[in-house]
Amino acid sequence: MKFVVDSLVKRHIRSKFTGLFFGMLLLLALGCGSKGGDGSGSGGAGAGGTGATAADTTAPTAGTAISFSGISATGLSVNWGAATDAVTAQASLEYKIVKDDIATANIDTISEIDAKTGGDLLQDYTANIATKAVTGLTASTTYHFAVVVRDAAGNKTIYTPASQATSATPDVTPPTVGTAISFSSVASTTLSINWGAATDVVTPQANLEYRVVKDNAATANIDTVAEVDAKSGADLLQDYTANITTKAVTALTASTTYHFAVVVRDAAGNKSIYTPASQATSATTPPAVTNVVVASTNPNNGTTPYNTGTATLTLTGTAFTGATAVKLDDAAVTNATSFTVDSATQITATFPNRIRTNGNTGWNVQVTTPDGTNATSTVTFKPVTGLVINEVIFNDGGTAANDAVEIYNLTATSLDLSLLNANLQRDSACVLTGGVTSTLALTGTITANGYFVITPAASSFAGSAQQTTMTSFASGDCLGLTVSATAMTSAANTVFDFVAIGRTGTDRENSSYTPGSTATGIGAVSRCANGVDTNVNATDFLFRGPTGYTLGAANSCGNDPRNLKINEVAWNTTAAAGDMIEIYNSSGSSIDLGLAGVVFHRDGSCTIAGGAAATEVLALTGTIPAGGYFTLAAPGGVYSGTANQALGTTSMAA
Repeated sequence: MKFVVDSLVKRHIRSKFTGLFFGMLLLLALGCGSKGGDGSGSGGAGAGGTGATAADTTAPTAGTAISFSGISATGLSVNWGAATDAVTAQASLEYKIVKDDIATANIDTISEIDAKTGGDLLQDYTANIATKAVTGLTASTTYHFAVVVRDAAGNKTIYTPASQATSATPDVTPPTVGTAISFSSVASTTLSINWGAATDVVTPQANLEYRVVKDNAATANIDTVAEVDAKSGADLLQDYTANITTKAVTALTASTTYHFAVVVRDAAGNKSIYTPASQATSATTPPAVTNVVVASTNPNNGTTPYNTGTATLTLTGTAFTGATAVKLDDAAVTNATSFTVDSATQITATFPNRIRTNGNTGWNVQVTTPDGTNATSTVTFKPVTGLVINEVIFNDGGTAANDAVEIYNLTATSLDLSLLNANLQRDSACVLTGGVTSTLALTGTITANGYFVITPAASSFAGSAQQTTMTSFASGDCLGLTVSATAMTSAANTVFDFVAIGRTGTDRENSSYTPGSTATGIGAVSRCANGVDTNVNATDFLFRGPTGYTLGAANSCGNDPRNLKINEVAWNTTAAAGDMIEIYNSSGSSIDLGLAGVVFHRDGSCTIAGGAAATEVLALTGTIPAGGYFTLAAPGGVYSGTANQALGTTSMAA
């Protein structure tokens, strides 16, 4: 009878009968005990019988959910957490693992799992396992897996089914290299390596990576992938980097052959090598600037490069490749604020404002490349003064405060003097190494081609001035129009214009001072022609005496003594006193010699260049007509009767 009960229980556990039917069978089985000697059932509760143990009807509790590991193109491992059970020991719990190629819905019940056979039955009920290796799968395919756990009483629990795709078929094919290595922009110390983009059957072209190396000895040292991968330090020009087809190489030696190799790598690590190639650097060739053209100005003054604004230049020449700097050879060594190397023969460069002028000589434009810097340029850059000290009046009428400085704007645009940081600086000794005597910041706007007058507040010219905060000065002073409040120096690049009125100092524009500078300390000097600045005070200015100036307007440049020539000289004609000097006026206008401040100098030893005083200094008076003559003669001499003015008593010698 026990066999019958056990059989009934086991058959029930493996079936899907209802709980009610199972209970009826169990009661029937328990009521049939083996008969004792008294005929009573031994399984009953009567005397002499023993009580039966209740059957296990509780299903196991599933462990942690299904997961996957070791995923490859053809296999993977299914993993799950060990289940637990109220009766069966954990090590005795049994697991069944199946798969389905379509969906988890096909294996989400115990009956569906128990129905799986053949290739879908991965592992029949086996105790104490928590992983199953699955092989023979197809690459890039999704599979569905389920696990059922069973206890010793046959109770079962299903783990939630899970899906997993296999990986793609491994990529073992190396990339196909592109076009061969070539070279460009070859210079003495630099070059560029170029190659065609590679292709690959799996990795997109943009994701392929390249490694670039060099060898100083031979291509044989870098003609395998292993040799290329072994390169490091200075020979490793570029480690694996995606989507590049060129590499600029620097710090090479002129006239030297180098050897280069490129390896391409795909996402799977497969590699191919381009055929290594060699290239020699060129010999050292310093740049040369053969032409300088002003392309534009800002503010826009056409192609006139006033130093009150910036100037963009087009440089033409040779060997510009790899240029690292563009500059001028002025005292401040002004660098271009920006430049572009358009080609090996052209550069576009922009220079800042406030560059000191250098007359018609201009400044050499210098280009620096790895091969050197040109010392000179065939054509120079000639910045033009945008603002000049146009007229200076000192001690007018003998009054110390009657001073005035007129500034002229040569440009076609109004200029804000504050924005330019314009300053009027004065030095009483004209020795700038010792500093300056005063500095005045200029404020206000000077109109296009207009004038700006500065005076002391007590000056008789203050009523027509734009600024009246200047201190008075003397005839021996030097004046500088600067774009900085920093004390000017003889080499300062911040000086727009410099005028030396005094004779005694050491600082000059091209070693010259304005004409007519005398110890009287009364007079005026004016640029003639109006606004012209050649950076030579002696030729740019005329002495106007105590009158003849036109403050706040265009300078009146008549009565120009520069049109006077010493036309004839006679000495010792009949006696020691037979001396005569003839002066000729080559202009078309008469000249008032006194008003023009003309002075005759004579030196008996011709040593005035060495600093010795002249033998005779004679201020001339009178008027010389247009195309006419003016004679000086020794008193009592043969020419004294017709002379316009007498010489001193000392006669001249040969």
